[in-house]
Amino acid sequence: LGWWTVRDILAFSSNIGMGKLAVLLGGDSLVAAYERFGLGRELDCGLPGEVSGAIARPAVWSDYTISALAMGHSIAVNALQVANAFAAIANGGRLLRPHILLGEVGDDGTLVNVRRSDPLGRVMEPRSVDSLQAFLRAVVEYGTGTPANSPVVSIAGKTGTAEVVNPNGRGYLKNRFTASFAGFFPFEAPLVAGIVVLDQPKPIHYGGYTAGPTFRRIAERYAMTEPDIFTDPSRDLVARRNDDPPVTVSPNLIGMGVAEARQVVTARRLDLRASVDSGTVVWQYPPPDRRLFAGDAIVVLVQWPDSTLTMADLRGLPVRRAAALLAHAGVQLNIRGRGRVVRQSIPPGRPLAENMDCTLVCRPG
Repeated sequence: LGWWTVRDILAFSSNIGMGKLAVLLGGDSLVAAYERFGLGRELDCGLPGEVSGAIARPAVWSDYTISALAMGHSIAVNALQVANAFAAIANGGRLLRPHILLGEVGDDGTLVNVRRSDPLGRVMEPRSVDSLQAFLRAVVEYGTGTPANSPVVSIAGKTGTAEVVNPNGRGYLKNRFTASFAGFFPFEAPLVAGIVVLDQPKPIHYGGYTAGPTFRRIAERYAMTEPDIFTDPSRDLVARRNDDPPVTVSPNLIGMGVAEARQVVTARRLDLRASVDSGTVVWQYPPPDRRLFAGDAIVVLVQWPDSTLTMADLRGLPVRRAAALLAHAGVQLNIRGRGRVVRQSIPPGRPLAENMDCTLVCRPG
């Protein structure tokens, strides 16, 4: 992919880029940074059974061990630690001790014995925080976290797709993942930070496409209950009311013929990507009941009467949506570039078979 900025490395979850940055930083400095953010130690939040996690410290650092640690291997953390670390970024670089209870309600109904948010230290300088906050906003605006982007409240955060630790020995289980999205909102003046973690979601395991939309819906619910606080001033809902495309939900197309599915989708002012006019829909993305806007595309796999699957037209789709279809069909994927698909090596309508290779050429846009 050539040269990338640090912003793009973070936005597109480049393991290679993060590994190279970590090698420049050094293993000891990387561990020190993790510890400053409260990773690998108990936060004493008031929950019984809280665990500290662990950060591996090899006797001798190598480029491999440093890079692995930067990608999330050789480190065990709990969800509260990650959420609190993102709260520190939202707080301008100040790490605070989290509490499960705000306080106690007295006999007169007032709040008493309020827990103090004890400062645990400064993890970043303010000028560095400003840059990192902007990078995390880029993740949601055009990176791996675009499904978490909301027209209601501005979200910043980071996607996570981690291999599951092998419970019976060393290493990790292949093809089994924990998906997550950690972040804060509203971006301009953060008030809420948190994390969504999903255990082995299927059929898509990417954090951006699974935990990300859940985080977005949580943020939007906050925005609806406290609109004066949480609505992005640059996206005033009243001003946008007549300009926004109508909101709908994706229909359940599984089992429909292509012609019927196209009628249902068209009635909701959506775009169906099927590429053939006969056969039965056996898979769709987004799945049923996902919120969509007019003009959004639903990509489907169509099966002919002889049980053959056919390739859909992937051009114009985000690369991760296209990747979800190919993964479901068992097709091996090669990606050139980033952004949206502009060319696919398997043309629309071509029969698909497992272990086929498909190259997607992508461009930003």
